[in-house]
Amino acid sequence: MTNKPQSRSHGLTGVGMLCLGVSLVIIGWLIPSRFKSIPYDVLKEAGIGTQSLKEVAEGFLSDDNLGATQLMAEAAERLALEDWNSLRFQLEQLESANEPLRRWGVWDPFLDAALSDVPWASYSDQPGALGMLLSKRCRDEMGSLLENSRNPLVSALIETGQLTSYKRLFPVQSASGRPLEATLLVLGLLAQGDHLTDGVKRELREELYRISQDETVGHLEDFYIDLLSLSRLYNWGQLKALSAKVNDLKTYSELRYTLHRKKEDQAELYAMLLMVDDAADVMDFLGEFGEDGFSTLLRTIKLGKGSLELLLREKLPVEGMDNPQESSALGARMAAFSLQNPQLSLAAKYVLFFLGAFAAFAGAGQFGRFYREAT
Repeated sequence: MTNKPQSRSHGLTGVGMLCLGVSLVIIGWLIPSRFKSIPYDVLKEAGIGTQSLKEVAEGFLSDDNLGATQLMAEAAERLALEDWNSLRFQLEQLESANEPLRRWGVWDPFLDAALSDVPWASYSDQPGALGMLLSKRCRDEMGSLLENSRNPLVSALIETGQLTSYKRLFPVQSASGRPLEATLLVLGLLAQGDHLTDGVKRELREELYRISQDETVGHLEDFYIDLLSLSRLYNWGQLKALSAKVNDLKTYSELRYTLHRKKEDQAELYAMLLMVDDAADVMDFLGEFGEDGFSTLLRTIKLGKGSLELLLREKLPVEGMDNPQESSALGARMAAFSLQNPQLSLAAKYVLFFLGAFAAFAGAGQFGRFYREAT
């Protein structure tokens, strides 16, 4: 004899538990978490309230660094970012009204002290900071200034130009020594103005000590070639801003390789480098993810500095970036919760998955019991 009220109760319980289980699984699925990827909503949330590309550029413009701001404005134009008209107008005004800024990229007291009496016609027609110091008159004036430097690092670097153990560069005293001499003057100017980071200065001192022991240039020649290449590419303002982001000699080498490999994207890559605290983070990310990583970085810098820092810190692919959807109010709150509580959100996600699956299977089991009691 069947117990119909009890069977009906089991059936209703099964439906309820099944619905509860499915609901818990859906809620768990909606919670964004960082495990093997970063949800786009979380990446976007990380950029809210942080500096945008434009605000970083405005910071360089407030320091009258025309060169760095110009490259960032070029990157913004290529990325189709809006509301740059006012900044472009200020750039045009500065460039037209200030010849030193146009030539150097930024005003510098040591450049002014050395080259203030050198007419612009005496400058080399070569591009970048290297071209600024390639002509004999400019080299002589800058050399005279740096020879009297009280900074021992500056003096030691300039003296390496007299070594004869170079394999790819020519010593300063040779007929073809202009590139090395100009490179050393650029490096001396960076050191004199304290534009090199502590990590780079430490490595340079270690290399100089090694040279004092065996008089072979070694790895220092590689660095000089890297700096020579970057000095051709960037004017003084751009090189000065970039040097503040590089903390080791290896990164200079990686920068030279990457910048010359991606000639069509140099402005965008430069903008990325100035938006982070350490250029090595960008180089490491590109080394791990290659071209896909560069595309991800291009889209991330549009979201703000916080988004870029999160991506470089986590070093994970981005989920949902190819087809980003407008977040709902609930989705935005969940993204903010996940951003602030990454471990808790991941734990909550899997707990809800487990509880939901358990409730759904338990509910499904009630249906089997219902049919057995109904027969």
